[in-house]
Amino acid sequence: MTVLCSIPVQIPVHRIRVTAKCLATGGPVHTATLRLMDYWGDSPEEIAEVLGLEIPYVQRLISHLERGGEPVEREFVLWVDNARGRILPHTALTGVAVKPIRGGPHTFQLEPPLSKDALTSMGLQAGLSWDLGLEGYVEVLEVSDVRADIRDPSLPHVLRLPDTQLVIRSGQADAHPWEFAVTQHGVHEPQLTAWAQTNYAKDLLDLVRDSELISPYTPPGHLTKLTEPRAEWERLEPHPKHLRQRISDAAEDARERLVLCAPDLRHVPAWIEQTLENAAERDIEIVLCPAKAEHLPRDWHFDFTTTPLADQPPLLSLISDEDHAVIHSDPAACFERDCAPVHQSLYAAATDAAIGRLLDNLRIARLRRRPPAPKLTPQVIASMLRRELEKLRAELPQTVQADIQPADEQFAIQTLDRHPPREQPTKAAWKAAAGIAWERVLIERVAHLAARHDALTVTAERWQPPGVKLDLDLIVHDSHKSVVWILDAKNADRNDDQLSKMRSQIRLLQRNPELTHGCPTIIGLIVHRRRQLDTTPQPTEHHDILRCTLQGLADLLLAKRLPGSA
Repeated sequence: MTVLCSIPVQIPVHRIRVTAKCLATGGPVHTATLRLMDYWGDSPEEIAEVLGLEIPYVQRLISHLERGGEPVEREFVLWVDNARGRILPHTALTGVAVKPIRGGPHTFQLEPPLSKDALTSMGLQAGLSWDLGLEGYVEVLEVSDVRADIRDPSLPHVLRLPDTQLVIRSGQADAHPWEFAVTQHGVHEPQLTAWAQTNYAKDLLDLVRDSELISPYTPPGHLTKLTEPRAEWERLEPHPKHLRQRISDAAEDARERLVLCAPDLRHVPAWIEQTLENAAERDIEIVLCPAKAEHLPRDWHFDFTTTPLADQPPLLSLISDEDHAVIHSDPAACFERDCAPVHQSLYAAATDAAIGRLLDNLRIARLRRRPPAPKLTPQVIASMLRRELEKLRAELPQTVQADIQPADEQFAIQTLDRHPPREQPTKAAWKAAAGIAWERVLIERVAHLAARHDALTVTAERWQPPGVKLDLDLIVHDSHKSVVWILDAKNADRNDDQLSKMRSQIRLLQRNPELTHGCPTIIGLIVHRRRQLDTTPQPTEHHDILRCTLQGLADLLLAKRLPGSA
Protein backbone atom coordinates (compact mmCIF):
# COMPACT_ATOMS: atom_id res chain seq x y z
CA MET A 1 0.00 0.00 0.00
CA THR A 2 1.21 3.50 -0.87
CA VAL A 3 0.31 6.55 1.23
CA LEU A 4 -1.42 9.11 -0.95
CA CYS A 5 -2.24 11.73 1.65
CA SER A 6 -3.21 12.46 5.26
CA ILE A 7 -5.85 14.96 6.31
CA PRO A 8 -6.83 16.19 9.77
CA VAL A 9 -10.03 14.81 11.24
CA GLN A 10 -12.15 15.63 14.27
CA ILE A 11 -13.21 12.68 16.45
CA PRO A 12 -15.76 13.76 19.08
CA VAL A 13 -15.40 13.28 22.84
CA HIS A 14 -18.57 13.84 24.87
CA ARG A 15 -19.20 15.07 28.40
CA ILE A 16 -22.12 13.30 30.04
CA ARG A 17 -23.92 13.21 33.41
CA VAL A 18 -24.60 9.82 34.97
CA THR A 19 -26.83 9.32 38.01
CA ALA A 20 -26.16 5.92 39.54
CA LYS A 21 -26.70 3.84 42.64
CA CYS A 22 -23.54 2.03 43.61
CA LEU A 23 -21.46 0.51 46.37
CA ALA A 24 -18.42 2.73 46.85
CA THR A 25 -15.13 2.33 48.67
CA GLY A 26 -11.96 4.37 48.54
CA GLY A 27 -13.19 7.89 49.23
CA PRO A 28 -11.18 9.88 51.79
CA VAL A 29 -13.46 8.91 54.69
CA HIS A 30 -13.56 5.27 53.59
CA THR A 31 -9.78 5.05 53.29
CA ALA A 32 -9.24 6.69 56.70
CA THR A 33 -11.81 4.42 58.33
CA LEU A 34 -10.28 1.25 56.88
CA ARG A 35 -6.79 2.25 58.01
CA LEU A 36 -7.99 3.06 61.53
CA MET A 37 -9.81 -0.29 61.62
CA ASP A 38 -6.42 -1.94 61.03
CA TYR A 39 -5.25 -0.39 64.34
CA TRP A 40 -8.35 -0.56 66.53
CA GLY A 41 -10.55 -3.14 64.86
CA ASP A 42 -14.31 -2.56 64.90
CA SER A 43 -14.19 0.26 67.44
CA PRO A 44 -16.51 3.04 66.15
CA GLU A 45 -15.99 5.26 69.21
CA GLU A 46 -12.24 5.72 68.68
CA ILE A 47 -12.60 6.06 64.89
CA ALA A 48 -15.41 8.62 65.25
CA GLU A 49 -13.31 10.68 67.67
CA VAL A 50 -10.27 10.75 65.36
CA LEU A 51 -12.31 11.63 62.26
CA GLY A 52 -14.65 14.06 64.00
CA LEU A 53 -17.75 12.10 62.91
CA GLU A 54 -20.84 10.94 64.77
CA ILE A 55 -20.63 7.45 66.26
CA PRO A 56 -23.87 6.14 64.61
CA TYR A 57 -22.58 7.21 61.18
CA VAL A 58 -19.25 5.45 61.75
CA GLN A 59 -21.09 2.32 62.92
CA ARG A 60 -23.15 2.24 59.74
CA LEU A 61 -20.07 2.98 57.64
CA ILE A 62 -18.09 0.09 59.16
CA SER A 63 -21.02 -2.22 58.53
CA HIS A 64 -21.27 -1.09 54.89
CA LEU A 65 -17.53 -1.45 54.27
CA GLU A 66 -17.54 -4.97 55.69
CA ARG A 67 -20.29 -5.85 53.18
CA GLY A 68 -18.42 -4.45 50.18
CA GLY A 69 -19.01 -0.69 50.18
CA GLU A 70 -21.16 2.21 51.23
CA PRO A 71 -24.44 2.57 49.28
CA VAL A 72 -24.24 5.83 47.33
CA GLU A 73 -26.60 7.49 44.88
CA ARG A 74 -25.18 10.55 43.19
CA GLU A 75 -24.48 12.24 39.90
CA PHE A 76 -21.11 11.79 38.21
CA VAL A 77 -19.68 13.95 35.40
CA LEU A 78 -17.65 11.91 32.91
CA TRP A 79 -15.91 12.18 29.55
CA VAL A 80 -16.67 9.48 26.98
CA ASP A 81 -14.01 8.67 24.41
CA ASN A 82 -16.36 6.65 22.24
CA ALA A 83 -13.81 5.89 19.53
CA ARG A 84 -11.47 4.18 22.00
CA GLY A 85 -14.33 2.80 24.07
CA ARG A 86 -13.18 4.49 27.27
CA ILE A 87 -14.74 6.50 30.05
CA LEU A 88 -12.63 9.06 31.91
CA PRO A 89 -13.37 11.19 34.96
CA HIS A 90 -14.02 14.89 34.49
CA THR A 91 -10.66 15.82 36.03
CA ALA A 92 -8.81 14.00 33.23
CA LEU A 93 -9.84 16.47 30.52
CA THR A 94 -6.41 18.02 29.92
CA GLY A 95 -4.63 16.17 27.14
CA VAL A 96 -7.69 14.09 26.34
CA ALA A 97 -9.54 16.54 24.12
CA VAL A 98 -9.52 20.07 22.76
CA LYS A 99 -12.18 22.40 21.47
CA PRO A 100 -13.48 21.72 17.95
CA ILE A 101 -12.16 23.90 15.16
CA ARG A 102 -14.83 26.10 13.63
CA GLY A 103 -15.07 25.30 9.97
CA GLY A 104 -12.33 22.81 10.65
CA PRO A 105 -11.41 19.49 9.10
CA HIS A 106 -13.57 16.47 8.34
CA THR A 107 -15.66 15.47 11.37
CA PHE A 108 -16.84 11.97 12.20
CA GLN A 109 -20.48 12.57 13.12
CA LEU A 110 -21.14 10.80 16.39
CA GLU A 111 -23.88 10.97 19.01
CA PRO A 112 -22.97 10.55 22.69
CA PRO A 113 -23.60 7.01 24.01
CA LEU A 114 -26.45 7.38 26.48
CA SER A 115 -27.40 3.74 27.13
CA LYS A 116 -26.35 1.80 30.21
CA ASP A 117 -25.15 -1.17 28.16
CA ALA A 118 -22.90 1.01 25.99
CA LEU A 119 -21.39 2.76 29.00
CA THR A 120 -20.87 -0.50 30.87
CA SER A 121 -18.93 -1.97 27.96
CA MET A 122 -16.68 1.11 27.95
CA GLY A 123 -15.73 0.70 31.60
CA LEU A 124 -18.32 2.76 33.48
CA GLN A 125 -17.23 1.30 36.82
CA ALA A 126 -13.59 2.20 36.20
CA GLY A 127 -14.54 5.78 35.26
CA LEU A 128 -16.65 6.18 38.40
CA SER A 129 -13.93 4.58 40.53
CA TRP A 130 -11.39 7.17 39.36
CA ASP A 131 -13.67 9.86 40.76
CA LEU A 132 -13.14 8.49 44.29
CA GLY A 133 -9.36 8.64 44.28
CA LEU A 134 -6.42 6.24 44.28
CA GLU A 135 -8.09 3.45 46.29
CA GLY A 136 -11.48 4.13 44.78
CA TYR A 137 -13.71 1.29 43.62
CA VAL A 138 -17.34 1.44 42.59
CA GLU A 139 -19.75 -1.41 41.97
CA VAL A 140 -22.65 -0.06 39.93
CA LEU A 141 -26.03 -1.35 41.10
CA GLU A 142 -28.34 0.76 38.95
CA VAL A 143 -28.01 3.58 36.42
CA SER A 144 -31.09 5.79 36.71
CA ASP A 145 -30.22 8.62 34.31
CA VAL A 146 -27.72 9.41 31.55
CA ARG A 147 -27.71 12.68 29.63
CA ALA A 148 -25.40 14.99 27.72
CA ASP A 149 -23.94 17.61 30.07
CA ILE A 150 -24.88 20.88 28.39
CA ARG A 151 -25.10 23.03 31.53
CA ASP A 152 -21.84 24.95 31.11
CA PRO A 153 -21.96 27.18 28.01
CA SER A 154 -18.31 28.19 28.46
CA LEU A 155 -17.12 24.64 27.79
CA PRO A 156 -18.68 22.69 24.90
CA HIS A 157 -19.98 19.27 25.87
CA VAL A 158 -18.60 17.97 22.56
CA LEU A 159 -14.82 18.24 22.23
CA ARG A 160 -12.40 16.34 19.97
CA LEU A 161 -9.30 14.22 20.20
CA PRO A 162 -6.22 16.38 19.51
CA ASP A 163 -3.75 16.04 16.64
CA THR A 164 -5.63 13.29 14.79
CA GLN A 165 -5.15 12.53 11.07
CA LEU A 166 -6.78 10.21 8.54
CA VAL A 167 -4.18 8.47 6.37
CA ILE A 168 -5.37 7.26 2.96
CA ARG A 169 -3.45 4.52 1.16
CA SER A 170 -3.88 3.05 -2.29
CA GLY A 171 -3.26 -0.55 -3.29
CA GLN A 172 -3.93 -2.63 -6.36
CA ALA A 173 -6.91 -1.81 -8.57
CA ASP A 174 -9.20 -4.50 -7.16
CA ALA A 175 -12.66 -4.28 -5.59
CA HIS A 176 -11.35 -2.41 -2.54
CA PRO A 177 -8.31 -0.38 -3.62
CA TRP A 178 -8.39 2.02 -0.66
CA GLU A 179 -7.13 1.52 2.86
CA PHE A 180 -7.65 3.93 5.78
CA ALA A 181 -5.69 4.42 8.98
CA VAL A 182 -5.94 6.94 11.82
CA THR A 183 -2.90 8.44 13.53
CA GLN A 184 -2.59 10.61 16.62
CA HIS A 185 0.51 12.68 17.37
CA GLY A 186 1.92 11.17 14.16
CA VAL A 187 1.67 7.58 15.46
CA HIS A 188 -0.67 4.91 14.13
CA GLU A 189 -3.57 4.25 16.52
CA PRO A 190 -4.99 0.74 15.95
CA GLN A 191 -8.09 1.36 18.09
CA LEU A 192 -9.03 4.53 16.24
CA THR A 193 -8.29 2.87 12.90
CA ALA A 194 -10.48 -0.15 13.64
CA TRP A 195 -13.28 2.10 14.90
CA ALA A 196 -13.19 4.30 11.78
CA GLN A 197 -13.06 1.32 9.42
CA THR A 198 -15.93 -0.44 11.20
CA ASN A 199 -18.29 2.52 11.50
CA TYR A 200 -17.39 4.85 8.64
CA ALA A 201 -16.13 2.66 5.80
CA LYS A 202 -18.83 3.83 3.36
CA ASP A 203 -18.40 7.50 4.32
CA LEU A 204 -14.64 7.26 3.83
CA LEU A 205 -15.01 5.60 0.44
CA ASP A 206 -17.43 8.33 -0.61
CA LEU A 207 -14.92 10.91 0.62
CA VAL A 208 -12.25 9.42 -1.65
CA ARG A 209 -14.55 9.02 -4.65
CA ASP A 210 -15.54 12.67 -4.43
CA SER A 211 -11.89 13.78 -4.28
CA GLU A 212 -9.09 14.07 -6.80
CA LEU A 213 -7.34 10.97 -5.50
CA ILE A 214 -8.90 8.76 -8.17
CA SER A 215 -7.10 10.74 -10.88
CA PRO A 216 -3.47 10.07 -11.83
CA TYR A 217 -1.08 12.28 -9.91
CA THR A 218 1.23 14.75 -11.57
CA PRO A 219 3.29 16.90 -9.18
CA PRO A 220 2.52 20.62 -9.67
CA GLY A 221 5.05 22.64 -11.60
CA HIS A 222 6.11 24.84 -8.69
CA LEU A 223 6.90 21.74 -6.60
CA THR A 224 8.89 20.16 -9.40
CA LYS A 225 10.88 23.36 -9.86
CA LEU A 226 11.81 23.59 -6.18
CA THR A 227 12.90 19.94 -5.94
CA GLU A 228 15.11 19.80 -9.02
CA PRO A 229 17.52 18.17 -9.57
CA ARG A 230 15.65 15.17 -8.16
CA ALA A 231 18.80 13.36 -7.04
CA GLU A 232 19.35 15.96 -4.30
CA TRP A 233 15.87 15.49 -2.76
CA GLU A 234 14.57 12.46 -0.89
CA ARG A 235 10.93 11.71 -1.64
CA LEU A 236 8.99 10.40 1.38
CA GLU A 237 5.48 9.08 1.79
CA PRO A 238 3.29 11.96 3.05
CA HIS A 239 2.62 10.25 6.37
CA PRO A 240 2.28 12.42 9.52
CA LYS A 241 5.02 10.40 11.21
CA HIS A 242 7.54 11.26 8.48
CA LEU A 243 6.58 14.94 8.43
CA ARG A 244 6.86 15.33 12.21
CA GLN A 245 10.12 13.41 12.39
CA ARG A 246 11.82 15.39 9.63
CA ILE A 247 10.69 18.76 10.98
CA SER A 248 11.69 17.83 14.54
CA ASP A 249 15.10 16.55 13.45
CA ALA A 250 15.75 19.66 11.33
CA ALA A 251 14.79 21.95 14.22
CA GLU A 252 16.95 20.06 16.71
CA ASP A 253 19.97 20.32 14.42
CA ALA A 254 19.55 24.07 13.83
CA ARG A 255 22.43 26.23 15.06
CA GLU A 256 21.48 29.69 13.79
CA ARG A 257 18.16 29.94 11.93
CA LEU A 258 14.84 28.21 11.26
CA VAL A 259 12.67 29.45 8.39
CA LEU A 260 8.99 28.43 8.14
CA CYS A 261 7.20 29.32 4.90
CA ALA A 262 3.51 28.88 4.07
CA PRO A 263 0.90 31.20 2.52
CA ASP A 264 -1.07 31.45 5.79
CA LEU A 265 0.51 31.04 9.24
CA ARG A 266 -2.33 32.32 11.41
CA HIS A 267 -3.15 28.87 12.80
CA VAL A 268 -0.09 26.69 13.31
CA PRO A 269 -0.63 23.32 15.06
CA ALA A 270 0.60 23.00 18.63
CA TRP A 271 3.37 20.53 17.84
CA ILE A 272 5.00 22.85 15.26
CA GLU A 273 4.63 25.81 17.64
CA GLN A 274 6.32 23.82 20.41
CA THR A 275 9.12 22.79 18.05
CA LEU A 276 9.81 26.40 17.11
CA GLU A 277 9.57 27.56 20.72
CA ASN A 278 12.16 24.98 21.80
CA ALA A 279 14.48 26.27 19.07
CA ALA A 280 13.89 29.90 20.06
CA GLU A 281 14.92 29.06 23.64
CA ARG A 282 18.29 27.99 22.25
CA ASP A 283 18.75 31.45 20.72
CA ILE A 284 17.93 30.13 17.25
CA GLU A 285 16.48 32.86 15.02
CA ILE A 286 12.91 32.01 13.96
CA VAL A 287 11.83 33.48 10.61
CA LEU A 288 8.18 33.23 9.50
CA CYS A 289 7.36 33.80 5.84
CA PRO A 290 3.61 34.13 5.12
CA ALA A 291 2.16 35.52 1.90
CA LYS A 292 0.80 38.55 3.77
CA ALA A 293 2.34 40.29 6.75
CA GLU A 294 -0.88 40.01 8.77
CA HIS A 295 -1.14 36.22 8.32
CA LEU A 296 0.82 35.49 11.48
CA PRO A 297 0.11 33.81 14.83
CA ARG A 298 -1.11 36.22 17.49
CA ASP A 299 -0.51 34.39 20.76
CA TRP A 300 3.04 33.07 20.56
CA HIS A 301 5.23 33.83 23.57
CA PHE A 302 8.60 33.78 21.85
CA ASP A 303 10.30 36.15 19.43
CA PHE A 304 10.32 35.65 15.68
CA THR A 305 11.15 37.66 12.56
CA THR A 306 8.68 38.18 9.71
CA THR A 307 9.59 38.16 6.02
CA PRO A 308 6.44 38.23 3.83
CA LEU A 309 6.71 36.39 0.51
CA ALA A 310 3.77 37.54 -1.59
CA ASP A 311 4.35 35.23 -4.55
CA GLN A 312 5.40 32.08 -2.73
CA PRO A 313 3.94 28.78 -3.97
CA PRO A 314 1.20 26.99 -1.94
CA LEU A 315 3.61 24.77 -0.02
CA LEU A 316 4.89 24.25 3.51
CA SER A 317 8.66 24.69 3.68
CA LEU A 318 10.91 24.48 6.72
CA ILE A 319 14.60 25.28 6.31
CA SER A 320 17.14 24.69 9.09
CA ASP A 321 20.27 26.82 8.56
CA GLU A 322 21.48 25.60 5.16
CA ASP A 323 21.71 21.98 6.27
CA HIS A 324 18.16 20.63 6.25
CA ALA A 325 14.96 21.39 4.34
CA VAL A 326 11.47 19.85 4.35
CA ILE A 327 8.73 20.56 1.79
CA HIS A 328 5.09 19.40 1.99
CA SER A 329 2.69 20.07 -0.87
CA ASP A 330 -0.46 20.63 1.27
CA PRO A 331 -0.03 23.27 4.01
CA ALA A 332 -3.79 23.30 4.77
CA ALA A 333 -3.65 19.65 5.82
CA CYS A 334 -0.47 20.20 7.86
CA PHE A 335 -2.10 23.11 9.70
CA GLU A 336 -5.36 21.26 10.57
CA ARG A 337 -7.56 23.30 8.27
CA ASP A 338 -10.60 22.14 6.36
CA CYS A 339 -9.29 20.38 3.28
CA ALA A 340 -10.34 17.68 0.85
CA PRO A 341 -8.15 14.63 0.22
CA VAL A 342 -5.69 15.38 -2.58
CA HIS A 343 -2.46 13.77 -3.68
CA GLN A 344 0.34 15.00 -1.41
CA SER A 345 4.11 15.02 -1.72
CA LEU A 346 6.77 15.22 0.98
CA TYR A 347 10.42 15.93 0.22
CA ALA A 348 13.54 16.39 2.35
CA ALA A 349 17.05 17.52 1.48
CA ALA A 350 20.33 17.80 3.36
CA THR A 351 22.78 19.23 0.81
CA ASP A 352 24.03 22.80 0.59
CA ALA A 353 23.34 22.98 -3.14
CA ALA A 354 19.69 21.92 -2.90
CA ILE A 355 18.94 24.18 0.05
CA GLY A 356 20.76 27.11 -1.53
CA ARG A 357 18.61 26.82 -4.67
CA LEU A 358 15.49 26.55 -2.51
CA LEU A 359 16.39 29.78 -0.67
CA ASP A 360 17.05 31.54 -3.97
CA ASN A 361 13.74 30.37 -5.47
CA LEU A 362 11.85 31.54 -2.39
CA ARG A 363 13.85 34.80 -2.40
CA ILE A 364 15.11 34.29 1.12
CA ALA A 365 18.54 35.66 1.97
CA ARG A 366 21.36 33.18 2.37
CA LEU A 367 22.65 32.62 5.86
CA ARG A 368 25.85 34.33 6.87
CA ARG A 369 27.94 31.80 8.65
CA ARG A 370 28.90 32.76 12.18
CA PRO A 371 31.92 31.38 13.96
CA PRO A 372 31.21 28.43 16.27
CA ALA A 373 29.87 29.54 19.61
CA PRO A 374 31.88 28.55 22.67
CA LYS A 375 30.36 25.75 24.71
CA LEU A 376 29.50 25.93 28.36
CA THR A 377 32.26 24.61 30.59
CA PRO A 378 31.63 21.57 32.84
CA GLN A 379 32.00 23.89 35.85
CA VAL A 380 29.19 26.17 34.62
CA ILE A 381 26.94 23.18 33.88
CA ALA A 382 27.55 21.72 37.35
CA SER A 383 26.69 25.07 38.93
CA MET A 384 23.46 25.26 36.90
CA LEU A 385 22.43 21.77 38.04
CA ARG A 386 23.00 22.59 41.70
CA ARG A 387 21.06 25.85 41.46
CA GLU A 388 18.11 24.07 39.88
CA LEU A 389 18.22 21.27 42.44
CA GLU A 390 17.97 23.79 45.28
CA LYS A 391 14.68 25.01 43.80
CA LEU A 392 13.29 21.47 43.87
CA ARG A 393 14.24 20.32 47.37
CA ALA A 394 10.85 21.37 48.76
CA GLU A 395 9.21 18.66 46.60
CA LEU A 396 10.98 15.89 48.56
CA PRO A 397 10.05 14.54 52.00
CA GLN A 398 12.45 15.62 54.74
CA THR A 399 13.69 12.04 55.08
CA VAL A 400 14.99 11.98 51.50
CA GLN A 401 18.18 13.78 50.50
CA ALA A 402 19.22 14.54 46.91
CA ASP A 403 22.51 15.82 45.56
CA ILE A 404 23.79 16.21 42.02
CA GLN A 405 25.87 13.18 41.06
CA PRO A 406 28.78 12.96 38.57
CA ALA A 407 26.46 10.95 36.30
CA ASP A 408 24.06 13.93 36.24
CA GLU A 409 26.87 16.28 35.25
CA GLN A 410 28.04 13.97 32.47
CA PHE A 411 24.48 13.50 31.22
CA ALA A 412 23.98 17.27 31.22
CA ILE A 413 27.21 17.82 29.28
CA GLN A 414 26.11 15.30 26.65
CA THR A 415 22.62 16.81 26.45
CA LEU A 416 23.75 20.42 26.15
CA ASP A 417 26.49 19.44 23.73
CA ARG A 418 23.79 18.55 21.19
CA HIS A 419 22.69 22.19 21.17
CA PRO A 420 25.70 24.29 22.19
CA PRO A 421 24.45 27.64 23.52
CA ARG A 422 26.07 31.03 23.17
CA GLU A 423 28.48 32.55 25.66
CA GLN A 424 25.80 32.46 28.38
CA PRO A 425 23.24 29.72 29.14
CA THR A 426 20.08 30.03 27.05
CA LYS A 427 16.54 29.35 28.24
CA ALA A 428 16.81 25.87 26.74
CA ALA A 429 20.03 25.22 28.67
CA TRP A 430 18.37 26.22 31.94
CA LYS A 431 15.32 24.11 31.05
CA ALA A 432 17.55 21.11 30.37
CA ALA A 433 19.39 21.63 33.67
CA ALA A 434 16.07 21.88 35.54
CA GLY A 435 14.86 18.70 33.87
CA ILE A 436 18.00 16.76 34.83
CA ALA A 437 17.77 18.04 38.41
CA TRP A 438 14.13 16.91 38.53
CA GLU A 439 15.22 13.48 37.29
CA ARG A 440 17.71 13.31 40.19
CA VAL A 441 14.93 14.20 42.65
CA LEU A 442 12.72 11.43 41.23
CA ILE A 443 15.54 8.88 41.23
CA GLU A 444 16.31 9.56 44.91
CA ARG A 445 12.63 9.35 45.89
CA VAL A 446 12.15 6.01 44.12
CA ALA A 447 15.42 4.62 45.52
CA HIS A 448 14.22 5.58 49.01
CA LEU A 449 10.94 3.70 48.45
CA ALA A 450 12.62 0.65 46.92
CA ALA A 451 15.05 0.39 49.87
CA ARG A 452 12.10 0.10 52.27
CA HIS A 453 9.69 -2.04 50.28
CA ASP A 454 10.76 -5.40 48.87
CA ALA A 455 8.01 -5.35 46.22
CA LEU A 456 9.76 -2.50 44.35
CA THR A 457 12.97 -3.01 42.40
CA VAL A 458 14.72 -0.35 40.30
CA THR A 459 15.67 -2.20 37.11
CA ALA A 460 17.37 0.65 35.23
CA GLU A 461 18.14 4.38 35.43
CA ARG A 462 18.34 6.55 32.29
CA TRP A 463 18.28 3.47 30.11
CA GLN A 464 19.02 4.07 26.43
CA PRO A 465 19.64 1.16 24.03
CA PRO A 466 22.14 1.68 21.22
CA GLY A 467 20.93 3.56 18.17
CA VAL A 468 17.82 4.97 19.88
CA LYS A 469 17.29 8.63 20.77
CA LEU A 470 14.88 7.88 23.63
CA ASP A 471 16.08 7.40 27.19
CA LEU A 472 13.88 5.98 29.97
CA ASP A 473 14.42 7.82 33.24
CA LEU A 474 13.47 4.92 35.53
CA ILE A 475 12.25 1.35 35.05
CA VAL A 476 10.73 -0.10 38.23
CA HIS A 477 9.51 -3.68 38.74
CA ASP A 478 6.49 -3.98 41.04
CA SER A 479 6.26 -7.65 42.07
CA HIS A 480 3.16 -7.10 44.22
CA LYS A 481 0.97 -5.93 41.32
CA SER A 482 3.00 -7.72 38.59
CA VAL A 483 3.60 -4.40 36.83
CA VAL A 484 6.63 -2.75 35.29
CA TRP A 485 6.54 1.04 35.68
CA ILE A 486 8.27 3.45 33.31
CA LEU A 487 8.76 6.67 35.29
CA ASP A 488 9.36 9.83 33.28
CA ALA A 489 10.31 12.99 35.19
CA LYS A 490 8.65 16.05 33.63
CA ASN A 491 9.53 19.45 35.04
CA ALA A 492 7.02 20.99 32.60
CA ASP A 493 3.30 21.54 32.27
CA ARG A 494 1.16 18.82 30.72
CA ASN A 495 1.11 18.55 26.94
CA ASP A 496 0.21 15.99 24.30
CA ASP A 497 3.82 15.47 23.19
CA GLN A 498 4.58 13.92 26.59
CA LEU A 499 1.97 11.23 25.91
CA SER A 500 3.38 10.53 22.47
CA LYS A 501 6.91 10.11 23.85
CA MET A 502 5.66 7.85 26.63
CA ARG A 503 3.89 5.65 24.07
CA SER A 504 7.24 5.34 22.28
CA GLN A 505 8.97 4.42 25.57
CA ILE A 506 6.40 1.70 26.27
CA ARG A 507 6.86 0.20 22.80
CA LEU A 508 10.63 0.32 23.24
CA LEU A 509 10.46 -1.59 26.53
CA GLN A 510 8.07 -4.15 25.02
CA ARG A 511 10.79 -4.96 22.50
CA ASN A 512 13.25 -5.63 25.36
CA PRO A 513 11.55 -8.27 27.54
CA GLU A 514 14.74 -8.90 29.52
CA LEU A 515 13.89 -5.73 31.51
CA THR A 516 10.24 -6.59 32.26
CA HIS A 517 10.83 -9.73 34.40
CA GLY A 518 8.09 -11.51 32.47
CA CYS A 519 5.42 -9.01 33.55
CA PRO A 520 2.76 -8.61 30.85
CA THR A 521 1.70 -5.17 32.09
CA ILE A 522 3.74 -2.02 31.45
CA ILE A 523 2.43 1.28 32.84
CA GLY A 524 3.89 4.65 31.92
CA LEU A 525 3.94 7.16 34.78
CA ILE A 526 4.68 10.83 34.04
CA VAL A 527 5.82 12.48 37.28
CA HIS A 528 5.13 16.22 37.54
CA ARG A 529 5.75 18.87 40.14
CA ARG A 530 3.00 19.55 42.65
CA ARG A 531 1.77 22.77 41.00
CA GLN A 532 1.36 21.12 37.60
CA LEU A 533 -1.45 18.69 38.50
CA ASP A 534 -4.85 19.34 40.05
CA THR A 535 -5.37 15.72 41.13
CA THR A 536 -2.99 12.80 41.55
CA PRO A 537 -2.87 10.22 40.16
CA GLN A 538 -4.55 11.38 36.99
CA PRO A 539 -5.58 9.17 34.04
CA THR A 540 -4.90 10.11 30.44
CA GLU A 541 -6.49 9.18 27.15
CA HIS A 542 -4.26 6.08 27.11
CA HIS A 543 -5.21 3.28 29.50
CA ASP A 544 -1.54 2.46 30.19
CA ILE A 545 -0.31 6.00 30.95
CA LEU A 546 -0.92 7.93 34.18
CA ARG A 547 0.23 11.25 35.57
CA CYS A 548 1.06 11.90 39.21
CA THR A 549 3.04 14.19 41.48
CA LEU A 550 6.11 13.25 43.48
CA GLN A 551 4.00 13.58 46.64
CA GLY A 552 1.49 11.01 45.37
CA LEU A 553 4.11 8.60 44.06
CA ALA A 554 4.38 6.46 47.20
CA ASP A 555 0.61 5.93 47.47
CA LEU A 556 0.44 4.91 43.82
CA LEU A 557 3.40 2.53 43.80
CA LEU A 558 2.49 0.96 47.14
CA ALA A 559 -1.26 0.71 46.55
CA LYS A 560 -2.77 -2.78 46.65
CA ARG A 561 -4.16 -2.41 43.12
CA LEU A 562 -3.96 -0.18 40.11
CA PRO A 563 -6.36 2.80 40.09
CA GLY A 564 -9.80 1.94 38.76
CA SER A 565 -9.18 -1.83 38.90
CA ALA A 566 -11.25 -4.26 40.90
